[in-house]
Order: sequence, then structure tokens, then C-alpha cells
Amino acid sequence: MKNRLIYYLGISILLLTIGIGGVFLFKWINKQSLPKEGILMINGAISHSHVKIYSDYAGLPFIEVLNSLGVKVEWLDNNVADIKFAEKQYILDLAEVSLMEEGKGFNLVSTPPGGHRFYMVLDRELILSSSTMSSALYLMGLTVQIDIDHENLIVTITDRMDEMKER
Repeated sequence: MKNRLIYYLGISILLLTIGIGGVFLFKWINKQSLPKEGILMINGAISHSHVKIYSDYAGLPFIEVLNSLGVKVEWLDNNVADIKFAEKQYILDLAEVSLMEEGKGFNLVSTPPGGHRFYMVLDRELILSSSTMSSALYLMGLTVQIDIDHENLIVTITDRMDEMKER
């Protein structure tokens, strides 16, 4: 009888320990996957936009980045913008979440291989994952470096066009 009581007491303590450990582990995992609010710097200037930083990418404002890099963006209505850069013309459609070079059928803001399918449409702004943003800018002919500092919660976007011209 006494052995049986000790056995059940031991099993109860073990199950309780596993349950409490599971709760703490669940909370820790959720805390790690939640985005953190960060600062965006474009070519050394601090942006007025705050960005969401996830464990392996950041949500970045595409239109703001284009404007900061000197790309001309002209809104045709609340969802469609005409974008001009390097003698090329693009149509951005927020309703379709697409950026197409005029005369071509490829969506430049489709998720690159290994990238994250993350986007959010706000008032005349398209928030893209850092990997999708980098890919779209590259396909437009813009060479940028996007660095995410998880410790200090800063995303830095640096125009590398001048360096590419020197090479």
C-alpha cells in the first residue's frame, strides 16, 4: 500500500513537472516567434516608419524604400502606381500585390526561392519581407544591401549602385 502511494505520488510529480515545463517552453517559443518593433535606416537616414523584425526577416515598406532610393513613384489611384527607374516603367497594383515591368508578364514581388511569403497592404504602401524586397529591387536594377540587426532592432538598407559601377 505504502509503495503504491509513493509510486502514484512520484508519477504525479513527474507529470506536473512535465506540464509546467511544457507551458514555459510554449511561452518561450511563442516569444521567440513574435515580431519585434524596429527602426529602419535607408542610406544612413532614419526612416519615420517602424518595421517588424522577425527571427529571419523583416517587414519593410516598399514604396518608402523606392522613394528613398530616388525611384519615381506616381499614384494613378489608391491601388495603382506608375514607377519609373532607369528608363524602365513598372506598374504596381496593390490589389493584386504585383509589380510588373511594362510589356513583361513577370511579377517582381513574387516570393523568391527560399524566401518568406509575407506582405501587407496599407494605405498606399506595400510591406514586403526583406528577401522579397531585395529580390524585387535587384530585378529592377537596384543593388542594395539589407542588414538586420536583431540585437539592436535596426534594419539598414544601403544603396550599393556606386560600388557596382566601380567594379
